[in-house]
Amino acid sequence: MRTVALVVLAVVASGLAPAAQAQVGWLGVAGGTSWTWNGDSSALVRADDAALGVLVGVSLDKDAVLRLRGVELPMGDVSGATMRGVALGVDYFFPGVLGEALFSAGLGGYRLNLPEPLRGEPDHGRWKLGFYLGVGEWFALSRRTRLTVEVTWDRSRHAGTPSMLTAMAGLAFAL
Repeated sequence: MRTVALVVLAVVASGLAPAAQAQVGWLGVAGGTSWTWNGDSSALVRADDAALGVLVGVSLDKDAVLRLRGVELPMGDVSGATMRGVALGVDYFFPGVLGEALFSAGLGGYRLNLPEPLRGEPDHGRWKLGFYLGVGEWFALSRRTRLTVEVTWDRSRHAGTPSMLTAMAGLAFAL
């Protein structure tokens, strides 16, 4: 999966960036919290650990960014469990209330990491297809720096189709 992500990033960076001088690359980091949707009790269960995310993006035009997104999402319904994801998606920007609002969506691989007592489960450590949908707003701090605030919904094809709601704040830097 890492190899696929690196190949996609290399193709995007080498193929799109030289095509127009206005292309801009983005690097970002974010942290926040996540909730797991528990279908049995129809409740959102907040995780105890912090959710982390990174992004590498290439501007497709002034209103769209092709994003390679990596996340580590702690699961609220199983103590010590995490969902790692690497996804390729597109962010669409439009005028927001105080900054640039965005809608994002993408597909990728998600890996379920279970705590020691549950490692015998068939999905432990396996990568499965998943997707994410998100909304947020980016606020200009300087010409090249943005404060990012995003809420995303991630879902994978693991047993029970885990669904995660995540709220993160971070920084993105234009290259």
